[in-house]
Amino acid sequence: MPITISECKTEPSPCPAGEVLTASCRVVSDEGRVISVKVTIPRLGDFDLYDDGTHGDATAGDGIYSRRETIPFLAPRGKYELEVTAQDDRGTTASARLPVEIV
Repeated sequence: MPITISECKTEPSPCPAGEVLTASCRVVSDEGRVISVKVTIPRLGDFDLYDDGTHGDATAGDGIYSRRETIPFLAPRGKYELEVTAQDDRGTTASARLPVEIV
């Protein structure tokens, strides 16, 4: 597969409402340069993940795309599946599911 999404995780797990959640995934493109990685959080929307050492990404350029986002205090508690989508500069896309629990 030209784009591979792996090693997806959230921290902390589970995440208390009102706290900061970090979502991360390793993304590799065999045929092009990764240009976009997004995560869809139910009821909050789409958020870009970064591999540039900002927004909660620990190390720039390591292929691990991350984002830190505060979960609203009034967010409904429960188990969710976040959708991660990636695209490379050749237009190839891939997606993966990322489980998260809000307590």
